Amino acid sequence: MSRFASLFILLCLFACTLPPNQVDVTALIDAQIRSVEDLNTTEGFETPVADSFEAFREEFFHPWNVKSSQLSVFYNSLPGRDTAFLSGYLTDPEYYGPNKQRHSNRFKEELADNLSIEDFPNAFTPAITVKNTDIRRLPSIEPAFDRYDKAGEGYPFDYFQESAIWANTPVLILHYTRDRAWAFSLTPYYKGWIRADHLAKVDQDFMDLWEESNLFTIIDDGTPLISEGQENIAQGRIGMLLPGSDSDEYWAATRNANGQAVAQKISLNQEQITSFPLSFDLPNLKALMTQIEGEPYGWGGYLGNRDCSATIRDLMIPFGKWLPRNSTDQAACGRKDVDLPEDSTKKLELIREEGVPFRTILYKRGHSMLYVGLDEEDNPLIFHTIWGLKPVFQDAGLAEQLSTYPLEGVHADSETGDLYGRYVIGRTILSTVHLGQEIPNVSSTILEDLQAMTIF
Repeated sequence: MSRFASLFILLCLFACTLPPNQVDVTALIDAQIRSVEDLNTTEGFETPVADSFEAFREEFFHPWNVKSSQLSVFYNSLPGRDTAFLSGYLTDPEYYGPNKQRHSNRFKEELADNLSIEDFPNAFTPAITVKNTDIRRLPSIEPAFDRYDKAGEGYPFDYFQESAIWANTPVLILHYTRDRAWAFSLTPYYKGWIRADHLAKVDQDFMDLWEESNLFTIIDDGTPLISEGQENIAQGRIGMLLPGSDSDEYWAATRNANGQAVAQKISLNQEQITSFPLSFDLPNLKALMTQIEGEPYGWGGYLGNRDCSATIRDLMIPFGKWLPRNSTDQAACGRKDVDLPEDSTKKLELIREEGVPFRTILYKRGHSMLYVGLDEEDNPLIFHTIWGLKPVFQDAGLAEQLSTYPLEGVHADSETGDLYGRYVIGRTILSTVHLGQEIPNVSSTILEDLQAMTIF
């Protein structure tokens, strides 16, 4: 067989296309995915204590209320890279653009100059997001991918992307770039660079309106926020909070010509928005989960899509539950954190005995999952947004050829020669912890990789 024929077969395999005598991997994975509609449990729905909602509001509005004397504590408490990330980036050649070429020295130099880092911080300005936007590690919309030929790298893993942030979120601006196009901002849950035209400065009257009003939560993911003047202000998302009154009046923030925030009345109905917090029960959870189910995976909120930790965080916000934004922090956020044993049988026993549906996060390296109960065979079910499963192949000839003819998303281990790839799922699913079982060449199942669980 020629080297090109071998590479073609390998490419087909990783794309889940069927060469002769190969199994349909996509069908095998789909067979392990369940439907949210089939969930049925009565556990885990005790009523939260009322003071937890006040604590939630404090977290949400904290960027507007932090004192200068408290700034360093708040700054250091937030995940996200600080401005010191620049120095490491400038000396690391392994950042690639959408053209699959390394970031040029010219691009890096212009980016560094624009940061005006010698003046940091040059602002202390409360503001609000007026668009669904991104928090970036550096002030650029240019993506920064790792090598495209490494399994699990390339699109959508943009390493400048920290998190999506929904419109109408309070922030504190600490620094503007030299061109004033970007603002380094502290948000309620993350820090990083946000496009300045997606922010509006707030005065005391605006902050009083937002903080003293009742809060309401979006329950229709993607519903448009339309002003009285029929302007589309933003897209409402599950996890977004808006101020309003008991007379069905709601407000969303817009930005005027001077960069100041203006409260715009918007029209929403009871199927799109409801009082915060939402009653924590199975019908409400299923109603939100079915909207997120099947949504494309979005690393760090890339393109407005959710990743694993964003899915759990956004799902819990309508119920007044404040969770960290990244998976590592979510694994340690509970009132009870448990390190799971290596033995899979013992892991199952522990999850069945101590896991509380919809209040338990299961964690493996880089991935958090919401435990939602047991299926009819007592298998733990998880709701999660997953990129894919990791197959490992052995073929010395192909491994050698890949050194000359690299393929996107496939690489050979430099020591063993094993070939690594991804069976891409790329969406939010409900599955058991046995996902990956009986899938050809998958290195390990979700269960085998589980390291910890936390009950929040």
